[in-house]
This record gives sequence, structure tokens and C-alpha cells, in this order.
Amino acid sequence: MSLAKSKSQFFFQLGTMYEAGVPLLNALATLQKQRLGWRLKRTVKRVKNRIQGGEGLADSFRAEGRLFNEFEVELIAAGEETGHLDVALHSLAEWLELVSRSGRRFLAGLVYPALLLHAGVVISGAIPYISGQIGKEAFLRQIFSTLVPFYVLFLALAYILPRLRRNVPVVAYLLDAFLMMIPIVRGVRIKLALARFALAFKGMLVSGVPVVYGLERASRACGNKVLGARIRRAIPRLKKGTGIADSLSRTRVFPAMAIEFIRTGEQSGSMDKMLGKMADLFSRDAEFAVDQAAHWLPWLFYLGVAIYVGYLVVSYYAGVYAGYEDLLSDLPM
Repeated sequence: MSLAKSKSQFFFQLGTMYEAGVPLLNALATLQKQRLGWRLKRTVKRVKNRIQGGEGLADSFRAEGRLFNEFEVELIAAGEETGHLDVALHSLAEWLELVSRSGRRFLAGLVYPALLLHAGVVISGAIPYISGQIGKEAFLRQIFSTLVPFYVLFLALAYILPRLRRNVPVVAYLLDAFLMMIPIVRGVRIKLALARFALAFKGMLVSGVPVVYGLERASRACGNKVLGARIRRAIPRLKKGTGIADSLSRTRVFPAMAIEFIRTGEQSGSMDKMLGKMADLFSRDAEFAVDQAAHWLPWLFYLGVAIYVGYLVVSYYAGVYAGYEDLLSDLPM
């Protein structure tokens, strides 16, 4: 089970128990006995100990920075401040379920290209091995030397870069800027970031946080350093008395429909409802964009693998042909 899926179940169960009137410490103690995965189970134990020591739930989660990101902490903090912690926890559960579902679809699409890569590498080495041109050691060495760079690349993308992004702000900004330049990935990241921003900003406003401070916190919780910095450009205009919609429209981050949602919320006094609708809209758009990316990215990877395998096969036969030419040239005429 993925971490996002485990956290989704954890937040949903915690929110349901809290909504039913179970004290928070009792709910955490009960969930600690469930199958949460070793990382989450140990984290829940530390969170429970901090709450027993007088800390709030959001502050306790914030202390576990590796496992809970800023968006999750800010949404929980808003739920605590407004007395709607169960709503915040259920919102997080739904969000993480979306993230988990999208991740599964994307990874499922990469299975076949990965199998094709391994099959192509093995077959390209098996031909000279079967024909007796290379020995067993050379055959295995060729396979490992070809696949190891792909394993290193996967390790860097799946483990090293995410940790650097989480711990080094400059790396996070540069990585977000790079991903924003990739057409297929750009749309997904923008929609996910705007959905997170809308949910977090809604929580800030409902909890009574001043608009300027709430927008700053929500921008940092959106999960995208580049977009967050651009959203914060609206803060000087807000301080001068410019409306939220007009200030955010100048950042050129939000589409026209989102600006109209916000403007309608300002005029009707129902900003929280409008932000909720905006978050729902972007969440659906993000899920659709992830589906599109999950469809096309594996095909691009598949194309790259096919080209690489074709290169290996052509290189082998080119070598064989060159060997025959050399052999024929040495024969007496």
C-alpha cells in the first residue's frame, strides 16, 4: 500500500472517530493498533505523545515534517482553529485518495515499457551468447552495464530528488521550475497546486485568519514553490486595499473562471463556499490531467525504450556484418 493511500485511510478513520465524539487521544491510540505501515504507526505514536504533552494536533504533525507536508498541516490547523477538525480530516482523506489513485494509474502505465526494456536488453545480449560469440560472464556484464544506469535514474527520480526537494528550498524551486517547462507535466502540477491553494485558503478564512496572512500561508501550502512565489505577489496589493480577485488576477496564475469564483465570493460574502467549489473544480481537472499524463507519458517512455532496444539490435548486427566483411577481406582472391 502506498504512503498516500495509508495516510488517506488514517485521516478518514481519525476524522470519522472524532466526528463520532471519540476523544482525540483515544482515537489515535486505537488507530495505532491498525495496519498503518511501520512509518505511519511510529509517527502516530510520537504524535500521541506530543498531544499528551500539551501540543495541538497540527503542531504535532508539523514536527513530523518528513511525513506530513505543509498543505496537510495547514488544513489540519484550520480545522482545529474553527472547530471543524473532522471536516478537515475528511477533506485530506479525499485529497490523498485522489493522489493515490492517480499514482497507481501512472505506475500501471509504466509496467509494460519497463518489461519491454528488460526483455530487449536480455535478448540483445542473448543473441551473441547463444551463437557463442561471447561467454556467460560477458553476457551478464552486458546486461548489468546496460540496466544499471536506468536503475540509478529511477532511484534518483523516486527517492533522492523528492528528499532533496523536501529539505533544500533551492532544489525545490529549481525542480518545480523545470517540471513547469514540461508540457504534459505542467498542466497537472498547476491544477494540483491551485486545488491545494483553494482548500488551504478556504481553511484560513473560515478560521478567522486575516486575508493577507491566510493567503501567504495558503501559497506556501500549495506544494509548488514557483506558483507559491507568484501568488505571494498579490500581497502588496492586498495591503493597499485592492480586492482579492483583482490582486490574484494580476499574478497571472489563476484562470479566468477561478477569478470569477473569487470575485463572486467577495461580492456575496460567501468566499469559503466559492473557494470550496474552486477546489472541487481544480481537483476534477487535475484528475483528468493526470489521466491524460498517465496515458501519454508511458507511451513516450515506450517509444524511447523501443528506440534504444532497436539501437542495441542494429549495433549488434552492424558488428556482425563488420566482422564478416573483415573475414572476407582476409580471404585470398
